[in-house]
Amino acid sequence: SMRLWTQVLRPGAMDAINEAYANHSTCLQPFGMNPCPCPLGDFVRSAPQEMLEECRRDIDGPRLAEFDCWLRTERLSSDFQQCMAKFRARGGVLLEGWREAAQVVHNKNAYPGSCRDMYDDDLAAFVEGVD
Repeated sequence: SMRLWTQVLRPGAMDAINEAYANHSTCLQPFGMNPCPCPLGDFVRSAPQEMLEECRRDIDGPRLAEFDCWLRTERLSSDFQQCMAKFRARGGVLLEGWREAAQVVHNKNAYPGSCRDMYDDDLAAFVEGVD
């Protein structure tokens, strides 16, 4: 939710998070971030509590309802098809051959298993803890 908040709902929050770390011990060696502060708000999980609360309010608020098309990794192809159908229903025009081009990209990047299959238990726990 913090990534959605910092990258879509409130992009300026990422700058504030990075500013909070600008002269912080996270920049010290031997384990300092490089570059410092880390770009893209990668460590938003440890953002100041007031930012975490602001994120929660925005995520729970009405702004999220503005988004009616979600592309989930595990259902990327079917979600994309549905989003394009909504786009066309609202008067959007797609280039000829778009469906075939999307399928080529999907086939090229497709992973035969689920996302869960890509991680062992230790790595899954680490990713869940960080994300």
